[in-house]
Amino acid sequence: MTMQERQKEEALKRMNLLGINPDTVRKFEETGEVSTCSCLTGEPGPTEDFVKTMIHQLEQRFGFLVYLNVRSDTFVGTIDNLFFVGKYDEEWEMSLVDLQEGYALVYANNWSYPENSEMGSISFRRTKNGGILRAY
Repeated sequence: MTMQERQKEEALKRMNLLGINPDTVRKFEETGEVSTCSCLTGEPGPTEDFVKTMIHQLEQRFGFLVYLNVRSDTFVGTIDNLFFVGKYDEEWEMSLVDLQEGYALVYANNWSYPENSEMGSISFRRTKNGGILRAY
C-alpha cells in the first residue's frame, strides 16, 4: 500500500471518528473530493475550484492529504482550516487523540492576509448536521 493510500485510509478513519456527514465521507472515499464546512452552520458543502487548486498545491508542497476544510470568518480575515493527514505515520496516533479532545493540527490558509497562513492547532466543535465549526 502506498503512503497516499494509507493517508486516505487514515483520513476516512478520522472523518468517521469526527462524525462527519456520511455523504461527505462517501464522496471523499469515492472521488477524493474535499468538502468545505460553512462558517455559519458547519454544514459540509462543495469546495470552490480556486480552493481545490490551493489544496492541491499545499499537498504537493507538504506531502499531507487534506480531507476536510473548515471555513471561518475572523477579525484577521477569512480562513480555510485544512484538516489533513501528515506524511509521518508515527504522528497519526497522537493526532487521533487530539481530534477526540476537540483539537486539530491544520494548515490555516488566510485569504485576506496570505502572509499569515501557517500550520497551527485549532479547537473545534462538531455540529448536529455532520460538520465542524472552529471554536474560539
